[in-house]
Amino acid sequence: MKTADNLSHSSVEPLLKAARMLQRGECFAMATIVKASGSSPRKEGARMLVDRRGAITGSVGGGAMERLAVEKALKTLSTGRVERLELDLDDADNEQTGMVCGGRVELLIEPFGAGPLVHLFGAGHVAQPTAKLLTDVGYRLVVYDARAEWALPERFPGADITVGELDELSEKLASTDRDFILVMTHSHAQDYSVLKRLMRKPFYYLGIIGSERKAAEIRERLAGDGFSKAEIARITCPIGIEIGSHTPVEIAVSVAAQLVKLKNEW
Repeated sequence: MKTADNLSHSSVEPLLKAARMLQRGECFAMATIVKASGSSPRKEGARMLVDRRGAITGSVGGGAMERLAVEKALKTLSTGRVERLELDLDDADNEQTGMVCGGRVELLIEPFGAGPLVHLFGAGHVAQPTAKLLTDVGYRLVVYDARAEWALPERFPGADITVGELDELSEKLASTDRDFILVMTHSHAQDYSVLKRLMRKPFYYLGIIGSERKAAEIRERLAGDGFSKAEIARITCPIGIEIGSHTPVEIAVSVAAQLVKLKNEW
């Protein structure tokens, strides 16, 4: 027999919104109560949709329960992995929820259209195989380039493409501290110009293609432009895992491997 929660508008509303978001290609996480015991505020079947900004539709019980569920949901949007969350509702010592209504709740939190987001500046010979590999292993990509003839959907299937001046696009980038950023434009000068505009934005990883010599030059220039040692230490250059790579595809393999390793360490 279905419970009142299964039939309630508050449980159906997240599903209706999920359908609309899937149609628009937007990502979200769905938190569903799959087990409830004792005096839990909501029962099995209650749902809550969480978008990338942390805004919610529906409810799994309010208060600390909801806060912890939102935190876990946002994590799944970065990792792309399904998570379970068990919550203690008899927690007078405030070790988890601080709730005293009694019972326990288990949530299943599923990401949809999710996966780590990579901002890829440059649509050249290395960027193309890098994008393909990252897309194949579940990353979402946005590719930026000023050259419309390079930034083509057929060269970057599955990626979003933004064509425009890279200085302007990097300046306006609205990244988060869970995003990966790769800089591999058509020239060293453009790489550095884009890098300077990204340095103080939030990111999980900011990598710039180049050799050890280029990396040393970049760090010296950044210091001369007023960036602190701590800020400079956040960037990765050269990018990729050392496998002796030389060709565009080999470099792409090393870069994709590094990003997968970092994602799996979350």
